[in-house]
Amino acid sequence: MDFSANNIANKMMMVIVAVSVLIAISGIGFYLFNDNVSGIIPFIIGVTMGSGVNIIKVIWLKKSVTRAITLEAYAATAHMKSQYFLRLMLTLFVLVAGGFLHQAGHVNLIGLAIALIISMPIASYSMQYFVPKDEHTEALTSSLTTKSSSTQDAIDEINALAKKDIEKK
Repeated sequence: MDFSANNIANKMMMVIVAVSVLIAISGIGFYLFNDNVSGIIPFIIGVTMGSGVNIIKVIWLKKSVTRAITLEAYAATAHMKSQYFLRLMLTLFVLVAGGFLHQAGHVNLIGLAIALIISMPIASYSMQYFVPKDEHTEALTSSLTTKSSSTQDAIDEINALAKKDIEKK
């Protein structure tokens, strides 16, 4: 079974879609229960926007990780921090844009916010159940739990294992 960055990203996207479908079904049930059928479409649009942005962020994350593996430890850390900041700014931009669209009556801000804020962490945390531990995660876990080693040692060990994998291909 292939557990490459592409496969993990695909699994994360499937979880985001599944969570978003559950959010949408819950929202539809809420609006039907409250006899507010006109609120269903803006809610669905908000959930779709939120999950779409999260899928874009997963693709962006996959590209960032793939690039960071080829960099030295300091450059990889700086690259990942800057990419994280940009993904966070994208989230902020979408929430602000959603607020303006909410005022116009096109998007339900609650649906957008719930899908945007909840589905990505659920997808990230669920990967521990989809991706088995291999030598990379074992090395990271053992390096971080050993009191004598530092985080830099763990990063160096992971980079060495990643370079071995790249050389094998």
